[in-house]
Amino acid sequence: MSYEDDDEVGKAQDILGSSNSNEVFALSKTIISNQRAKEILAGTFNEVIISEEKYDSEKIKKIYNELFYQISKKGKKSHTTIIEQSTDFVYPEINENLEDDIHSISEDIIELSESSSILNAPITIPQHPLYENGLIVQEGDPIDNKPINPGSTKWYLQQGLKREITIHSEGYFIRALRMASGDPAYSNGKFIPNSLSPYFRYLTPEDLNGIDDGNPIATNSDFNRKKIEKIETQYIYSEIDLILTCAGVEKFYKFRHGEVGHDYDLSEYYHGGTMGGYWWLDTEASCKVTYKTDIDPTTTFKSQTQTISIKGGGHKTITTSRDASWYGHELGGTTDPLDFNFYQTGLKSTEIRTPGQDNISVGVWKRYGDETVLPSITEVKEGSRLSYRIKAPYNSNGGVVDGGLSHPLIQIIDGKGPAGSATVQGYPTQAGILNSYYNKDSNFGTKVVNNICYGPLSEGGCYGDLGQGTSGGVSGLFTNLSNYYYLDNANGRKTFKNKAFRTTYHEHNVKGKIYGQPIIKVNGDYCVFLESYRVRVLYFAHYDYNVFIRLKDGHIFRIKNKDLDNKVTGYKRNSNDLFNWLSNSEGKLNNPSIVWPGLKGYSINYENTDLDNRVTLSGFDQALENLEEWWQGVMNNTSSGYIPGMPPINIIGNQIKDNIFNPKNGGSNYTWKLKGNTKITS
Repeated sequence: MSYEDDDEVGKAQDILGSSNSNEVFALSKTIISNQRAKEILAGTFNEVIISEEKYDSEKIKKIYNELFYQISKKGKKSHTTIIEQSTDFVYPEINENLEDDIHSISEDIIELSESSSILNAPITIPQHPLYENGLIVQEGDPIDNKPINPGSTKWYLQQGLKREITIHSEGYFIRALRMASGDPAYSNGKFIPNSLSPYFRYLTPEDLNGIDDGNPIATNSDFNRKKIEKIETQYIYSEIDLILTCAGVEKFYKFRHGEVGHDYDLSEYYHGGTMGGYWWLDTEASCKVTYKTDIDPTTTFKSQTQTISIKGGGHKTITTSRDASWYGHELGGTTDPLDFNFYQTGLKSTEIRTPGQDNISVGVWKRYGDETVLPSITEVKEGSRLSYRIKAPYNSNGGVVDGGLSHPLIQIIDGKGPAGSATVQGYPTQAGILNSYYNKDSNFGTKVVNNICYGPLSEGGCYGDLGQGTSGGVSGLFTNLSNYYYLDNANGRKTFKNKAFRTTYHEHNVKGKIYGQPIIKVNGDYCVFLESYRVRVLYFAHYDYNVFIRLKDGHIFRIKNKDLDNKVTGYKRNSNDLFNWLSNSEGKLNNPSIVWPGLKGYSINYENTDLDNRVTLSGFDQALENLEEWWQGVMNNTSSGYIPGMPPINIIGNQIKDNIFNPKNGGSNYTWKLKGNTKITS
């Protein structure tokens, strides 16, 4: 019995009471008439109660087969419904799994739907409020569409940030970036300059500073960054790019006690350094420069100071401030620091330099400090000899503001500075002041020979100090800057008196080098041999002449070959024809006595002498063979005074175009190396 049956029993008990009760209940029924029954009961059959029909599997199959094609495929009462209901009844776990799958798929659909909405929504890429992404920007003048410095940094704007382009082959990648933005970059096969590209802009330093920095583009992989991160901004300033070159440090050597020219208190000093000492350039010393740069991109100038050292002979590139606070002064008729004329006026001034304990006033070129072309360079080490070349900025004409030439930053005025010589600048005594005391030119433009040198300029030997003594003699000759020895040559016509035969006078074109030649004595005077030549007076008769110049007065004269023995000190003729430089005497190189051997590298006057292979005289060839044999012996005998390493002189078959007493490949202009093989006279 079910719980429902129990309830019915309970109700019956409530009505009838307990089966053991002795109570009596009265029974009654109501009877109605047929007429009344017709009134209240229907007389027709709307429903027929049919007894329940029995169904088995075979009958069901028969009915299903009969109705198979009448049942629709899909819908509420369809084959599909039958299959689902049957499967759900027979295999309930299948539907449970399917329900789980449906639930999971539904969740996936919802998630995908959310993703789809995100993807289909407009993508928001960070962008600068003024400059669109994809631009390539560089510091410059937006109005004139020109760079301040063509070589300055370029940036690529991406995700609202500017990315510094530092990758190698910058030009190639900039073209690639332009083309990626839709710029063809080429027209008719020709490259379109960046300045003409719609994706390239020049911006002022202030505009550039208004764009935050992002990851730089330094390698190929940097192009693939999806997220550009902000980095610390490197602010752009109004700057000047300079190349500073240090030649060394200008110093003063003060003659010491006992040295020629000593002046205790420099009271006799004057510019040019000829009294008491001299100015010289220490090329090994370092220049020192102090300058300022801007570190605050606001209108308030905030600077930082830097000091650099530059080794003599070296250079460094610096970037110094061009902040407006430095300028406002007029130079070259303009106050505009981007005007070419602003840089053409060289500032000269007088400085007090302190060599040792003595103050010396010198005129200098100075282009740094207040109200100069480079005011942000604030200090330079005393004596530093510096030049500068501006690399940037550029002016509106597209060129470096001052033309890009080299200018002195600070140096003594010595005639080599801009705008003329030291004389033009009002410092005539400073012409050639530096390194000129022992290295000056004669009045004829040739280099002066010295025999006494002191201080740093004497290191390595004095030029031409070949044992000529300290006073008098050729030493006095060389100190005279107008002496005829400093002449290059003696080319010109000369009239000689001839007492023989029918000709009283004849003219001859004198030729021969003077400067650098060996000095000999002729008639007791210092002379230089110029040339030999022959004058034929009859078909069977001739005279051989030798031409000399007297150095004290420039007098040119001639001597017959037969008279050389008596006129030329130490001379001994080896033949009756022309001049003999070489000696047949064993152990000696020269024939005439040598007062001064001449300079290294200056060829001797050899034409029509025994050094000239065009001379063919009886017995001469044998004499030369003997001399060459002697020379080889000298080479093999170090005790002879020969300097090892000197190449041999092949006399036979060669025209000697060198100074055999001071050869180019073995001599010196500071020490006479062949003294032991040469006759010397004072």
